[in-house]
Amino acid sequence: IPVITALNPAGGKRGQTLTSSPVGENLGNVSSLSFQIPVNVIPDRPLWLFPDTPAGVGLPTSISSNDLVQFAADKRGASAPAITVYSSSPPSCVNGWLAPRQKQIIPFAVEAGRTISIRCIARAAGSRLYPLIRILDSAGKELLNTEDQLGRDIAVNWTAPSAGTFQAEVSSADNLGGPEHFYRLTFWPAG
Repeated sequence: IPVITALNPAGGKRGQTLTSSPVGENLGNVSSLSFQIPVNVIPDRPLWLFPDTPAGVGLPTSISSNDLVQFAADKRGASAPAITVYSSSPPSCVNGWLAPRQKQIIPFAVEAGRTISIRCIARAAGSRLYPLIRILDSAGKELLNTEDQLGRDIAVNWTAPSAGTFQAEVSSADNLGGPEHFYRLTFWPAG
């Protein structure tokens, strides 16, 4: 029986087709799977699917979806443009996974005094990741960390002390990693 232990990316936008790379056992030679995400699913809740692989129909696996602009963390790199979190910009969602001891940096631009909501969805989506988020300024100084939320998914509101580009650093609290350590990091302008 095919068993998928992780999909990368682990989610997408409602009403669109999600193409993911599966990780698991007895998958045959499958390198990608596509799923049509219904428009009417509840955002950021698991949507259970029975993947059809060359080795047969697999055990159920879940994906997550919402209506945000989607990015892939592994395709952004250090020189990627910052995600914009201005009052006029659409909310954004970064999909990624962490290797052991890895830290991923996601730059984001924000206006002075703007409060933004940052959520990291991992455990609720079936990930093995215990996420830890730090917000850093352009000099690398820590402005916020989420150590007080260890062991659960993260939800914080943060107000930018000045206009500029900041960094969201995503890491694993236990330094473990692999494709099963995936996350969906969302940025919303608050208010």
